[in-house]
Amino acid sequence: TVTYKAKPTSTTSETIATTSASMVLNGTTLTTKNISLTFTADMTASMEVTDGAGTKVYASSLPDGSTIQFKIHVDNPKSTAVKATIKDTLPAGLSYVSSTGGATNSGQTVTWNNIQIPAGGADYTIDATLKNAGGKTMTNSATITADKKTISTNSVVVYGMEAPTIAVTANGKDADKQTVGTDQKLSY
Repeated sequence: TVTYKAKPTSTTSETIATTSASMVLNGTTLTTKNISLTFTADMTASMEVTDGAGTKVYASSLPDGSTIQFKIHVDNPKSTAVKATIKDTLPAGLSYVSSTGGATNSGQTVTWNNIQIPAGGADYTIDATLKNAGGKTMTNSATITADKKTISTNSVVVYGMEAPTIAVTANGKDADKQTVGTDQKLSY
């Protein structure tokens, strides 16, 4: 038994070909001719998170109401499209706004079901807003299932900024609240 193990060195495929090969096994010379083996690279995926202007905000503290975008990049090294399902469950503290590529949203889960990932790959995005995220650490990643394999993106982290606590007193009267969110007013 001869076992060939190889992993492609490129993002597409690699073919190993030879006109003949021989080996000695138990004193007998075995010869093969015209061997051609093709190894295809596996699909890979990554994720990044940006603000509305496209600036990366990985591990940044953001206030409630901030809109962020998760970009899922799926690399398809094959020469043809691949049928796949992408699933991303948004962590608590994020509220779904929209997505690209025909995804559906149910609660916190965004799904692209039975989509065609073109040769070379594609990007899929989710826009979300921070809601009641003060002091929370939110870690997000997605899974991609294709060709009977499931892979995951890297994880990205966003921190919800703590709302400042203030004490406002005017003419001996306290303000109506001690925690103030973006664009909120105090009365006293």
